[in-house]
Amino acid sequence: MIECRICLINSNLPGVSFDKEICSICRNFDNTIDNFNYSEIKEKKNLVSLKKKIISKKEKSKYDCLIGVSGGLDSTYSAFLSHKIGLNSLLVTVDNGWSNVVSHNNLSKLIDYTKFDFHSVHLNWEIFKEMQKNFLLQSYPDVEILSDHFIFSNLYRVAVEKNINCLINGLNFRSEHSNIKALGWNKRDGSHIQQVLKNIKGKNELELYPYYKFLYLSKITKLSEIPILNYINYNPLKAKKELEEKIKFISYENKHYESSFTKFFQGYYLIKKFDFDKRILHLSSDIRNKYCSKEEAIKKIKEPPIPEFEENELKDFIKKKLDFKDNEFEHILEKRAIDNKKYKKTLIIKTTDLMVNLFKSISNYLRSFDFKNEKKENYYSSISFINEPKFFGGPGTFQKNLTSKLKQKNFVIRYKNDNIKTDYFIIIGSSLRSFFWLLKMKLSGSKMIHRIDGAKWQYKYKGNLIEKFKSILQNYLIFFTQFLADKIVYQSEYVKNLWTNKFFKNKSIIIYNGAERNYTLRKFSDIEKPTLISVEGNICSAFNSLNLIKCLSGYDYEIYGEIDDESYAENLKHLNNVRIKGIVSRDKIKETFKKNKKYIFVSLEINTACPNSVIEALNFGIPVLGYKSGSMEEIVNEKFGRLININKNFEIDPKEVISKINFISKNYNDFNHNLENLDKKFNLDFMSDKYIDEIIKT
Repeated sequence: MIECRICLINSNLPGVSFDKEICSICRNFDNTIDNFNYSEIKEKKNLVSLKKKIISKKEKSKYDCLIGVSGGLDSTYSAFLSHKIGLNSLLVTVDNGWSNVVSHNNLSKLIDYTKFDFHSVHLNWEIFKEMQKNFLLQSYPDVEILSDHFIFSNLYRVAVEKNINCLINGLNFRSEHSNIKALGWNKRDGSHIQQVLKNIKGKNELELYPYYKFLYLSKITKLSEIPILNYINYNPLKAKKELEEKIKFISYENKHYESSFTKFFQGYYLIKKFDFDKRILHLSSDIRNKYCSKEEAIKKIKEPPIPEFEENELKDFIKKKLDFKDNEFEHILEKRAIDNKKYKKTLIIKTTDLMVNLFKSISNYLRSFDFKNEKKENYYSSISFINEPKFFGGPGTFQKNLTSKLKQKNFVIRYKNDNIKTDYFIIIGSSLRSFFWLLKMKLSGSKMIHRIDGAKWQYKYKGNLIEKFKSILQNYLIFFTQFLADKIVYQSEYVKNLWTNKFFKNKSIIIYNGAERNYTLRKFSDIEKPTLISVEGNICSAFNSLNLIKCLSGYDYEIYGEIDDESYAENLKHLNNVRIKGIVSRDKIKETFKKNKKYIFVSLEINTACPNSVIEALNFGIPVLGYKSGSMEEIVNEKFGRLININKNFEIDPKEVISKINFISKNYNDFNHNLENLDKKFNLDFMSDKYIDEIIKT
């Protein structure tokens, strides 16, 4: 037998591996614990954003959230903390008939202190007793699966009945990372429990939920679970002391001994029948968290889990309450234990296990490429982007605008090449080359904000096969990364309709691109000829743009942006009215927009997501001509410019184009005057505040 050099875990436990005398649980703890260590500022921010997140999910219910409470430490402190941050919670306890005086007293004190409403679910004792007795008579290893299953199912049931969209629980990594899945079965798999029970069936509060029902309620509907203790530097010893001071909390011997049956199960049944002392897991967790030394843990494990006189009293109490005869009870201890492997896993459990194992393998692979360690300063939060912003093009403009505002709000900005794990990372569009960095950040605990633009349209148009393949692949990548994202930002209703899915509904929001308010009063006679201006990151990627440019040969035309296609550039050279300005910085564009010219901005892109250049032009008081497609109908209304029709073959009517340019020119002063009152949602400060608000809530 090998015993871990750090904790009490040994090689007799299933599902545990060893590397250089250190167990896999210790290694996993070391790799993960940094995700749950917070600076004082970050911890406060976590609770502020968590409260906003919970309240934002509230709809018809009187309550912000529901909290399952047992009178034990973790659940009591979860409720205490929710009161501390100002939530209106409904406390729910599931009474399985085994709670002792300590748990009842703790619940009573918690209710008196928080003034929260309280709801108790009483399991039908006669049926539940038969279920527990049946499990024990079959020598099933994890008898507690029954209580755990009905706690989960009834919390969900009450939440649905009372229209509560958020469940707060006391699950937390620090206290429960030692749990070994190989020692039990999925507690939410009601189909498995029914296989064991055979002819005993529950109903109402004892209804056995198949696993897919939990998935449906948590993934498809708006019901979400939040382990609130993972948002703070949770320390059970400090939590216990605080509860003792504030609500006169009564402590108990070992973890979960607030239930008489759990005390029997962990302190007697598992040890006598399976020679397994669960305190090994709990004390090993304490060692890793530095609540005690290994020497102190060894000393504790040598003490009996239950004093001998108390053990006999507890055994008699269990026999009497479950109506066991003496010979039946002794038979349980002697009978060969049941083998879980004889029960078949449902397809959905098998699929979930497969995905979890695959996820773990990928996670372990990616963790082999460690991030640099960085000493946390008292900054508000840290955010990563893939690359530094380009000084031209829509995504570059957006990123430059946003990062300047984030820095003003005391956010620290990092980039992929820094190789530093940050609190958040923002993905702009999609990037095949950066997919593994994205996955690595996500698996390391960073929150992912995914800003989505339009689809990659090359596959619908003429172009080489490589470009078509790349665009299709990127479209699939965008769809997939939405599953990974903690928050999805669509740039417009058009983009939302393009990408939205019922799976993403609860984590998506629309935030339009914004630009600095630089309104410039422009007064010109209606007979003065306008100058046309277009700004694109890459003019050649604006499909069919050459045809639109050719329609406008009667006007002076300034075009800014990259031209990477020789034939396209050659075509433009033959247009005498067009002046190609090439790639210039955003500051140069602003200087151009400020000129006292009768500018009309021409948007060259079809099905655009939310063009920064258009929004910037509008903020400078410049009216716009664009295609009646994509997001343009949301941005350019009749007061701000005109939109031209385009058919399914991307063809336009030159007469319509000229007519609408002339109309804008004739009524130029009116359009300019209207733009003084441009909607605030296109303002840079408004956009930045919305992003920061969503980041904080994530």
